[in-house]
Formats: sequence, C-alpha cells, structure tokens
Amino acid sequence: MHFELISTGGSIMSTRLKFTVSILLLFAMFIPFIPGCRPAKAADGYTAVIPAVMQTGASQAISVALFSGEETTSGKVNLAFIQDGKTVYEVTDKVQGNDQLKFELPALSEGDYTVRLTGDSFSDETKIKVENKFLVFAETDKPIYKPGQTMHMRVITLNGDLLPLTETVTVEVVDAKGIKVYRSEVTTDDYG
Repeated sequence: MHFELISTGGSIMSTRLKFTVSILLLFAMFIPFIPGCRPAKAADGYTAVIPAVMQTGASQAISVALFSGEETTSGKVNLAFIQDGKTVYEVTDKVQGNDQLKFELPALSEGDYTVRLTGDSFSDETKIKVENKFLVFAETDKPIYKPGQTMHMRVITLNGDLLPLTETVTVEVVDAKGIKVYRSEVTTDDYG
C-alpha cells in the first residue's frame, strides 16, 4: 500500500515562512545598533554631588553621573549612611548616565555621618552632617503692644519641603529693652 500527501497551496505557506524568517534574521542583525539594545558598558568613572548637610524626614537628591571613557553609561549605585561603623540607612537604584538618586531620608539622629557611594567599579566615602531643623513662622495680631495688652500669636512649623510639621517650639517675648517678659513651650498641631 502506498500513500501520497497532496497539498494545495504548500508553496504559498513555504514562501510566507521564508519571508518571516528572513525578516526576523534581518532584525536580529541590527539589534546591536539600536541604542536602547546595546549592553551597558561598566562605569570606569563617576561624578557625584552630595550636600554637606542633609535634613531628616525630607526628600533628598544626589546627582550622579557614570562614565565609560568619555561617554555616559548606566549602572546600579548604592548610597549608605554610616554612623559609628554601622550602616543606618541604605538606598540602591539604577542611574541612567547623568541622573539623580532620589530618596526620603528617614528620621535619623542628628550628627556626623559617613556617606559611602558604591558602584560596579568604584567606592568612595565623604563626611556629612544630618540635622533635624525646621522653619518657624510666628505671626501676631499687631506689630507693637502696650503694657497690659493681650498678645495673640500664631506659630507655624514647616519642614524642608514646606509641609506642616508637628513640633515643640519655645516662644519667648522680649520688651524694647531686651528683657524677657514671656516664655512658653507650645506644640504645633498637624497643620503646622
């Protein structure tokens, strides 16, 4: 017994398959020339701008540029805050050429810290200060008071991003001769 397979349109299917394979091979040849598809070169140099003083509980940004030769490149960088030999805060992110490493600095204790910036082929340290400062705005209902008048005052506290902050503030009032006539500690509410 002998069987034959007869196909109609087989040559059309074969032509489509050849065309599709040809297009895929052609595309595969040009992938290395597409900028987004090139493998990133390892950074052999970097530039970073780190502020000397940072505020706790505020948004921070450190400018980082990674270089491979004279061209910018991308890579992961790690930023660590070290106090007394212990890493107390750490952030890792990918930097695309000339970029910013953005993070929210948690409520760290005030003081001196070592900041270590590490990449694939570099590691460097610098000293910074971490402070917990805030802005205080005091407003009175009148610019000048006479003896015996009641003073109405409002105190607003804001963080570095100008958002309301609940803090304890010492209010002191002095007269024209510089004598302290009033002192009180008040705590601002959720609205500053």
